[in-house]
Amino acid sequence: MRVVGIFSVALVSVALGACASTPQMDPRAALLQSCEDASDAFPWLITDNWADGDAYEPASQFHADGVLVYAYDGSVFDNGRWSLEGAALHIDMNDHYADYDGTFDGVKGSGAMKNEPGNKGTWTLARACGG
Repeated sequence: MRVVGIFSVALVSVALGACASTPQMDPRAALLQSCEDASDAFPWLITDNWADGDAYEPASQFHADGVLVYAYDGSVFDNGRWSLEGAALHIDMNDHYADYDGTFDGVKGSGAMKNEPGNKGTWTLARACGG
């Protein structure tokens, strides 16, 4: 009986050690990662849900220099900016017409947003392609 107990403790220790050593992707590197298919230029999808009922899904690409390029309704815009400090993600579109604040864990993001007219809402960020 004692052998089983020691074996169980050892097995749990090995399992916990394996979880602790699993490499985590740097959130900044994750945002900059392109899609495997080079023809898919927009690896991220931001889903906006405004309190007034408006909803948008701009396909987005994050550039290392802090520029955010996004596309929706058939147009592409390069007037977005982004910054990431730890897990805190800030995005602004159209020279702060709309500001997004929230968190990003290297896989997905979410938070709150507001725009110049005073509208508020929530947003999520997820990969739009497989990698």
